[in-house]
Amino acid sequence: MIKKIIEEINKYDKVLILGFGREGKSTYKLIRKYLKDKFIYIADGNEKLLELNSELKEDNSIKLILGKNYLDDLNSYDLIIKSPGVNFKYINYESFESKITSQIDLFLRFSNIKTIGVTGTKGKSTTSSLIYHVLKNMNKNTILAGNIGIPVFDELDNIKEDTLMVIELSCHQLKFVKSSPNISVLLNIFEEHLDLYKSYLDYQEAKLNIFNYQKDNDYSIFGLDSECSYDWYLKYNNLKNVFTFSCDDNKVKNGIVINDEGLYLKNNNESSLIYDKKRTRNLIGDHNLYNIAACIIVCDILKLDLNEA
Repeated sequence: MIKKIIEEINKYDKVLILGFGREGKSTYKLIRKYLKDKFIYIADGNEKLLELNSELKEDNSIKLILGKNYLDDLNSYDLIIKSPGVNFKYINYESFESKITSQIDLFLRFSNIKTIGVTGTKGKSTTSSLIYHVLKNMNKNTILAGNIGIPVFDELDNIKEDTLMVIELSCHQLKFVKSSPNISVLLNIFEEHLDLYKSYLDYQEAKLNIFNYQKDNDYSIFGLDSECSYDWYLKYNNLKNVFTFSCDDNKVKNGIVINDEGLYLKNNNESSLIYDKKRTRNLIGDHNLYNIAACIIVCDILKLDLNEA
């Protein structure tokens, strides 16, 4: 996987790391590990970037574009490795959108392991962490990364053939991806982050990009109880392996129904209690039943013993 990622980056002459926060530094570190002399560009709004990053002072194969105009002339690069924190709300990126990639995009495109991606306006950190801990407790070789605070490139050396990678995905990380996780989870969509998006529709479409590159043997999981998620679920009727969770029994054919008793696992409209609401649990509150439901569906897809989950 690392070799393919590096080969992809090295294909391009004029490579820009856009944003030099945690993820940008991680990208720089990977490039310099394998492409020590490749000339790269780094753009960031912080004019004092050089003072704060001593490793850049000793690098003679970089050009820094810093300060308020760091987003100018983006069309002049061959490859833009964008950090999620860089705000494109007021940028007309259509003319160079094909040049934009990211850590998440490169990782998903060249991954040779099973990936579980989790997004949603609310609950994605909780659900990602829950899936990770459940899989670890079942002795699965599992890594948690992404928006949770761990860049995926930082974990590349720890990946083995049997690794399961759980990735928390923000809307910013999903906006420009060109590949989907093997198991994609959308918990919900609410009207937030409009300070960073051109419209509410633009924000929704960024979230839904998690499904747009699914293959026939991949899996999609929709939470259906937020304001517009059910409508989007109906539009994504071309997906092959779809599971849902909802408190409305009529919306679920395969997945989880949430009611006053607990969680019912439903397969082809036949259901059985899989999680008693009265059982002792660390995740208190009915809202966490949705996060637990998503986790149970992931375990079911992976054909794990749900009694051990």
